[in-house]
Amino acid sequence: MISPTGSLPLQISTSAPDPSRRMSLNSSATSSNSANSFAQQLAATIEGFLNQTPQGSHLQINIAASGSQSGSSHQFVVTITDPDKAVAGETPVPVAPTSAAAVGGMMYSGTVDAATQPKVSIAVPPITNETDAYWAQQPKEVQVLRTIDDLKERVEKGKELAQKGYLVDYDIMIWRQDPYMTMRIREGEGYTWTPAMGQPGVTLPAGIAFPGMTGYDAGHPLAGAIRVSTDFAKGLEDTSPWYGPKSPANG
Repeated sequence: MISPTGSLPLQISTSAPDPSRRMSLNSSATSSNSANSFAQQLAATIEGFLNQTPQGSHLQINIAASGSQSGSSHQFVVTITDPDKAVAGETPVPVAPTSAAAVGGMMYSGTVDAATQPKVSIAVPPITNETDAYWAQQPKEVQVLRTIDDLKERVEKGKELAQKGYLVDYDIMIWRQDPYMTMRIREGEGYTWTPAMGQPGVTLPAGIAFPGMTGYDAGHPLAGAIRVSTDFAKGLEDTSPWYGPKSPANG
């Protein structure tokens, strides 16, 4: 876990790594803001490296800007301590720039002086079904609806989100209808858009006209309406429980 203690330094506590592991981080910062940004990326990178191991003890890692700077380069001092093995009054061992230090049999390089900043990436599990693909495209605030099992609570949360301007698809997000099936049926009936939760409903179904009544206009969606599309399910159509020639979406 990374816990900023100010602009600098940063402190993280995480699981201890395998003694056989080695790592080296190189970078530079071109301003105070970018230096802080880099320190955060550096902390995250070290944390990710240490979290690859299952050991139960915890290390404390402090990252602080050193007094030595040259031109556009900034140097950082990485200090590593092990609370489980620390001796009372013992000074933590700093990892100075361009050097390495052994702590409890573990070696780390603290060089932070190069042309580019490291890119910190987070592995995201692949999406393997159309339902997950649909929800992955929704704002994280709206994704909360998927975790609410109680219908009444889901309705109330949906109203709250709609009032804040989020698009809530009542059929899919509140009634929990299958996303792909729902969109396929809408497409088959001639809909290109559908009212979001909180918007007035369609007066007449798509393709139906009646004197004195406003019909559905597929070419002019209501402002803030939900676009009807199955693009989210491309390549994953067969993961829908309704996929196939006998599905309602196929007539």
